[in-house]
Amino acid sequence: MVALIREVGLREQKSSGLQCANDFARCLLTPEAWVRALPESERHPDRLSERFQVPPFDAVTRLAELGLPISDEAVPGLDT
Repeated sequence: MVALIREVGLREQKSSGLQCANDFARCLLTPEAWVRALPESERHPDRLSERFQVPPFDAVTRLAELGLPISDEAVPGLDT
């Protein structure tokens, strides 16, 4: 299921001004270099959310954008 979210989310059209603003904010608040510099054990959506003060959905989305692994149990409410 996470793979599906990753695929759909990254293919989504970026035509909305709000979507562009959200993308910009996510990149600004969770810089790629900082996320990649974290130990793998800290790259969990809950930990990223707490560390960078972003919603868990944005933490999952950012990990997907960077091509980093996301465990199925890291995404609440998803039944695989």
